[in-house]
Amino acid sequence: MLIKPRNIFLRDVTLVSIAQVISGASFFCYTLIVARSLSIPDYGLFQAIMALYGTIAFFHLPLSFGAVHCVGAATQEESRNVLGEFIKISGFFGAVTALLVVLISPWLVSGFHADSSMLFIILALLVFTRPVLSSIYGGMQGKRLYSVFTTAKIIESILCLLFGLLLLVLGAKVPGALAGYLISTVVILLFFVKTRNHYHFVPGFTRVREEFYALRWILLSFLVLMVVDNAPIIIGRSKLSLELSGFYGALYNLRNMVLPFAFAVIVPFYSRMASTHNESYILLKALTMVSLLAVAFIFLGFFCSELIFKILYGSGFVEASIHMVRYGFSLWLQMLAMVIMFYQIAIKRKAFVVLLVPVVVLIVHILSQEINISGLISAQIVAWGAYLMVTLTWQFVPMVTKDKTIKKHD
Repeated sequence: MLIKPRNIFLRDVTLVSIAQVISGASFFCYTLIVARSLSIPDYGLFQAIMALYGTIAFFHLPLSFGAVHCVGAATQEESRNVLGEFIKISGFFGAVTALLVVLISPWLVSGFHADSSMLFIILALLVFTRPVLSSIYGGMQGKRLYSVFTTAKIIESILCLLFGLLLLVLGAKVPGALAGYLISTVVILLFFVKTRNHYHFVPGFTRVREEFYALRWILLSFLVLMVVDNAPIIIGRSKLSLELSGFYGALYNLRNMVLPFAFAVIVPFYSRMASTHNESYILLKALTMVSLLAVAFIFLGFFCSELIFKILYGSGFVEASIHMVRYGFSLWLQMLAMVIMFYQIAIKRKAFVVLLVPVVVLIVHILSQEINISGLISAQIVAWGAYLMVTLTWQFVPMVTKDKTIKKHD
């Protein structure tokens, strides 16, 4: 029996959601365990380093999306070679970035108020290994092997929870918390390296080179996402008091309640829009889905934010709960922007100037405001709001003008 396109889309979203829900819940629980195991200043350091990781390794998620696109568009015979090309590229970018982290680690230790460079050595290893695994995950989704992807994601999250908890119990503190991510990544990566059923290395980068024009826009879009999402907490770690940086770290961590679900919508959305099945209803459905996520987050923040922080992090973090509603609003704008960004890429409508808007607005707003938690959240709200206004005007005003011109001629 044939499955209707709409049902295929919902099925794919469901399968990816299973991976995101279970792995996301496990990773989220892990960060809560870390919060209760570390002091408030140390937890702020942990979240700031994770934000730095997200920013400097911005390319690993775009490469994953690129692998989804290229592997999905390749024939069954070509798909293994294409995925091999992406693995080589991700390994190269990861190695270069890891080397950069090691070289600047003395300055990072000072700027992040860290005790030693060991944290950044672990970070460098994570930056090297994670992009390769992300490319493999993208290849699994491009082949529509969602069961393999789901199983691997779940096992990875469980391993992170187990090894990280063990290291924290042994007193490893922030290095142990980071090492939990590294160990789980390496174990799953070694499994795929050993099996080699899904990729094959060949000389050159023929297919990736053919697709690189589209990929560079994905790279730019994710760079924007990572900068606007992570820059405030990195700045907060260096400018706020150590205790306030811990409060903002707890607030920042709450985005993991909704962003995994948002990516579970965006991955199949982008894949389907980039294919021949670009039904117009999918854009509205994706925007509706992420909006519902944001509404749920804001609702919880409005009615029981203090209770949420007390249950999740402990009574020491309750002071941060007053910012939950406004932070939820910034997340809503961010998720809308994510959908619009990848819609623009999928329909091949790009503009570098538009991508610069949120970054420039964020920098200007932070520089013009007092550095505090409220000011950092406001900077994100203004940045994503400006992007949506400029993008929607650029996207739809020409369409309306064109329609009026056609009617006039008729």
